[in-house]
Amino acid sequence: MFSICVQFLQGRVAATRPNDDKQLEWPIEPARLFMALVAAHYESDGDEHSRRVLEWFEQLAPPEIVAPTVYPRTVCTNFVPVNDKGGDNNDPLGRSKQPRHFPSGFVGDEVIYFHFEEDIPDDLKAPLEAVLASVVRIGHSSSLVRCWLNDVSIDDQPATDFIGDRWQPRSISSRRGDASLDSERHRMRIATAGTLAMLDRQVNLQAIDRYADLCEMIEQATKPAERKKAIANRDEEFPAGAPAIQSVKIGTDAVYGKVSRTTPLDVPTTTIFEPAVIPLTFVEGNTLGLESTLMVCKMLRNAVLNAAGKNAPSWVTGHDSDGSSTRDAHLAFVPLPFVGDARFDFDELGGGTQKEKPDHRKSYADGHLLGLGLVLPQGLSDSDKSDGLSEMLFDEIGEPKAISLTLGALGIVELRREERTNPPKALKPETWTKPSRVWATVTPIVLNRHPKTDRKTNRQAWEQEVAEMIRQSCDHIGIGVSIRSIRLGVHGFLSGVPSARPDRGYKLMPDSDGKATRIQTHAVIEFESAVQGPVLLGAGRFRGYGLCKPVGVR
Repeated sequence: MFSICVQFLQGRVAATRPNDDKQLEWPIEPARLFMALVAAHYESDGDEHSRRVLEWFEQLAPPEIVAPTVYPRTVCTNFVPVNDKGGDNNDPLGRSKQPRHFPSGFVGDEVIYFHFEEDIPDDLKAPLEAVLASVVRIGHSSSLVRCWLNDVSIDDQPATDFIGDRWQPRSISSRRGDASLDSERHRMRIATAGTLAMLDRQVNLQAIDRYADLCEMIEQATKPAERKKAIANRDEEFPAGAPAIQSVKIGTDAVYGKVSRTTPLDVPTTTIFEPAVIPLTFVEGNTLGLESTLMVCKMLRNAVLNAAGKNAPSWVTGHDSDGSSTRDAHLAFVPLPFVGDARFDFDELGGGTQKEKPDHRKSYADGHLLGLGLVLPQGLSDSDKSDGLSEMLFDEIGEPKAISLTLGALGIVELRREERTNPPKALKPETWTKPSRVWATVTPIVLNRHPKTDRKTNRQAWEQEVAEMIRQSCDHIGIGVSIRSIRLGVHGFLSGVPSARPDRGYKLMPDSDGKATRIQTHAVIEFESAVQGPVLLGAGRFRGYGLCKPVGVR
């Protein structure tokens, strides 16, 4: 037995269901995996050994699939210029545009397994590994992957924190049916004996290769007579011109049934905040560090209030009509920095000293800000969001508007709504919202009050009191999940995160009177089950402090 493991390198999968271009295909169907192997075979000029692998592979019984939970993104309609329709191809504006949809979803670092009960023949193992190593993408061209072999049984895979579903084939049909039967059953395309030859015929490969050979003969002709004869031969064989590359279809499918979830961690707990972040990217100005969080978040809030005007709703201002602070959740402002992975041992979460762990990103993550984020409260309608934020984010024709912030000695910076297809990781909402049991602070948690215990005389009791305050902060944002452990620290637990001490890192946040300052601390919080972000804790949660990042496996 063996498994083929697929990891999506950008943390997202982009693949369209064959019968519905607005729906994400998940789990990835076995036929799509096979077509990716075929594409890798031809793109790498595969030899007869790799072709033998594909001919053997297509005869295997449909695999069992263990797929991590996917979090689909909202599907938008994009109008894409069509290369071969209308206008001058040298002028993109002259081409007609057709609506296209590119459904995608977030899977993070989790791996999808395709498990086969058969054993790999000794002479085919190396060619199969070579073909897998040549696979670049599965699905859309932006859906980059890494594939490899694993000879460990699915039942032996470490799945303690893995959230996903296990699918097994139930029946096979040669007639393609509805893509989805119900939440517990899916029709998935599969490869069968002869699929490789069928794909060769469908893609019109022989005709395309022959036409290319004839064109090459024309180019290599040195005499006019030879060139004329070569052109005549080509036109005789292909009177309609170059053969078209045809789309390929696999009509055989299998009904897959969901066996069980791989862990009892079903639906992750959400907070009072909407599980999304609106990213704003810096486009002009000096580079800023995390230490500037309080200032830049304050100035961004001022810009939002100015754009919203006097009639701004309470979820934007944070104040009720009488001027008092609202008790409801409202708009929060967060930094979006370049920070790395955890610098602690997950086995030591329950206590003990912070332990360094190797991190290939640690030497690069420096905590500089790539942008700022807007976090909305749960329950807003689309019209609410539009009334509160559209004036600041978009101009009169719907294009992202420049947002200028004046930061005193730090100069003027300019932000704009992030709309790139593949932005840096810090500007991807999933970086801050993906479900996890373990969350570590990026900006320190500001305590709601001063602890009654003296830290110098009784440090253990002080830490217990502070941990209780953090538990209450979790309750304040709607996290009803039990907390397994809380580790406190002056210094950041993630690479690139500054110290909570004001002389070495973050400035202290002033109290409501503007004079006194509050105590702040870094923390790592481990919950009993998965929590979906964003997780913003403490008295500074609406002003950039208390921002946590999901770390480790879910």
